[in-house]
Amino acid sequence: MRDLQKNTVPIWYVSPSSKEEIMDGEFHTGEYRTVFAEPVAARISLYPANIEITQELFGKDASVDMIASSTSLDFSGDTLVFLSVPTGEYPKTYDYSISAISPSLNSTNYGLKKRV
Repeated sequence: MRDLQKNTVPIWYVSPSSKEEIMDGEFHTGEYRTVFAEPVAARISLYPANIEITQELFGKDASVDMIASSTSLDFSGDTLVFLSVPTGEYPKTYDYSISAISPSLNSTNYGLKKRV
């Protein structure tokens, strides 16, 4: 996929920074909450996913809504993507999450799954 500057759109993303234990008063619950870093603005190429492109990049079992392509960004599988400036609680307000990663020779393609 071509990664021209004029084909990029502005996004914001947050990556998980740590896990924090959920407490019930002074008692440990054994459950953990993901703590995210501050939002970072970036530009990335976004393409709608169709059957042929999705199968070529991620295989037959991939379920993605959009495909993002970048030569400079390095997302993890837990990264959350926003199309506007994020506000509030990130896990409840994100637009897309990373569901598949496909590195290639010059860039990396990411399968994005829309929040339901």
